[in-house]
Amino acid sequence: EFRGREGFRELLSIYTTAFPDMHVTLESMVAEGDLVASHYTIRGTHEGNLMDLPPTGQRAAIPAVIMSRFRDGKLAEEFEVIDSLDLLQQLGAAPPSGEQAPGPGDRLGL
Repeated sequence: EFRGREGFRELLSIYTTAFPDMHVTLESMVAEGDLVASHYTIRGTHEGNLMDLPPTGQRAAIPAVIMSRFRDGKLAEEFEVIDSLDLLQQLGAAPPSGEQAPGPGDRLGL
């Protein structure tokens, strides 16, 4: 879990290392009262380590949403959701939707 400015910097560093050509597109934004919802897409080529996943050279487009709450004109809290499963599927590190991941018995030919 990443918290505060340092946590954001750490998370950003992880993604910019893994996707050095990373580009973020704001798809839509809605505001009501002190809340702002932002839908965006992160795009890039997997050319660096992503946690324990070595580079695949695959291009990826990762959908994400941020809910932000402002107080006195400043960001007070934020909640972000990134579709990590979709990212892993695009990089070939997780089976496509509808397919089951191999289980221990599959390796034994059971």
